[in-house]
Amino acid sequence: MAGNDAQNAWLQRVLGIIARGSNGPGFDRARWGVALAAYAKAGDAVDNQIASLQLAMRESGDDELEELADVLLDAVNGGFAGPMISALKAIGDGRNPEAVTLNAPTALQAVRAFRDHLLTDERVAACDEVDAGVQMQIRATLQPALAGLEAALIAA
Repeated sequence: MAGNDAQNAWLQRVLGIIARGSNGPGFDRARWGVALAAYAKAGDAVDNQIASLQLAMRESGDDELEELADVLLDAVNGGFAGPMISALKAIGDGRNPEAVTLNAPTALQAVRAFRDHLLTDERVAACDEVDAGVQMQIRATLQPALAGLEAALIAA
């Protein structure tokens, strides 16, 4: 249970404890807003990259590539983007301290899981390395945005 600001500051300074509901000493709504905007921009860029690759695959005349185009987005997301976005939405704009405190751990875990997926999944690597006349930079586009989210959430 969070106390008043003076009590929370004392707990942090003397005991190194961040009171539940205090949002931590480093949570910054402005930083959170910048991180969310950066992720939205990066997500849109990756969506456009994937759409371009899907179009190239569909126009290739190769039946197998045409079929793969239909599952490309799901393969890249790996089931990690949806839960992460839900957790980010639960925090919202960061104005509600209880929402931040309650949802930041889940959101942080989801951001890290998505980042790890992007770094290790062979399908993502294959998309980034494909030579289909389409510039693909999924990992390079999303990694800085995910790092921003992670930094903001660690402070929560």
